Order: sequence, then structure tokens, then C-alpha cells
Amino acid sequence: MAKWLFVILLTVFFSCDREEETWRVQYEVNLLENEQASVRAIYRNSKNTDVSESPIDDNVWRSPVYDDFKEGDEAYIRVERLTGDADYEISILRDGAVHESDQLKAGQTEIEVKRRI
Repeated sequence: MAKWLFVILLTVFFSCDREEETWRVQYEVNLLENEQASVRAIYRNSKNTDVSESPIDDNVWRSPVYDDFKEGDEAYIRVERLTGDADYEISILRDGAVHESDQLKAGQTEIEVKRRI
């Protein structure tokens, strides 16, 4: 009797739909120097579609917030230098905090930052 009850409980437990956890993801590009420069950002949204923003010539640029990235999805941003040779900090934010970041240094023409959420 105890075995059957255990089997029934396991069946019920594993057949229940679990709510999938989602995360808010945003991309950020920060100019680290007081210099005239511009870049292009190509990033992946939560629907797995690439979006391009160009030219970015502000000191700080942020993408829209995507609030439906699922656990295990890949966040991705590529930044390409258009003008100037300034340093940039490129970040992937998860729920408002830096999840992954890297720098586009003087002399580099592009950088990719990606990370599973």
C-alpha cells in the first residue's frame, strides 16, 4: 500500500506544470573616455531575434528591457566601432545587475559579449 501511495505522489509531483522562471535582460554600452566616438550594437532580444542600433554616440546607451528571457536562454551583444578609438564597457544586465561584461579597448574594432541567463 505504501509503495502505491509513493508512486501516485511521484506521478502527481512530476505531472504538475512548473512555472518557468524568467529574467529581465537589458544591454548597456558605456563610453569610458571623454572622446568623440560612435559604435553599432547588435544584440539578441528575448524572441531570439537580432536587433541593430546605430550609431550610438551617447556616453551611456541602454537597450529596452526584455522581461521574458527564460532560464538557459543566451543573451548576446556585439559592438562594432564606427568612429574614434575610445574604450567602452559592454554589459549584459540581468534583473538590473551586471551579469556579464567586457571592454572594447582602443585598437579593437569589435567585441562580443554573451552569456546564458
